[in-house]
Amino acid sequence: TTYLQGMSEWFLRAAMAFQHLLRSFGLYALADGQMNRAEEIARRNGEVNELAQVLHRVGEMKHVQGFIELGQQYFAESLALAQSAGNRHLECELLERLGRIEEALSLARAIGGGQFGGKAGDAW
Repeated sequence: TTYLQGMSEWFLRAAMAFQHLLRSFGLYALADGQMNRAEEIARRNGEVNELAQVLHRVGEMKHVQGFIELGQQYFAESLALAQSAGNRHLECELLERLGRIEEALSLARAIGGGQFGGKAGDAW
């Protein structure tokens, strides 16, 4: 309904919220369709952080369906966007998804140190 009514912000919120639920019930075709719409809207909106988050979720969908290489492509694009948007939490998760564990760990330590008031690595 939100998509048909042109309520793009609400649609994106709903698509992101329900993606995990649809996936957990194995409703991949429905989830794919909604995430494709979300990707289209996010690209049109041009908001970098929003697009990074949507592409991350699309990559997850592709990955769980066995399209590993395609999922990795989505993760790589999402990573570049997350870095440019300064979304360090998403960047860290994507580095891990892409198998760049040392970089992810280093960033996680830096983020954790900032969150908990200690030096980088203290929270780990």
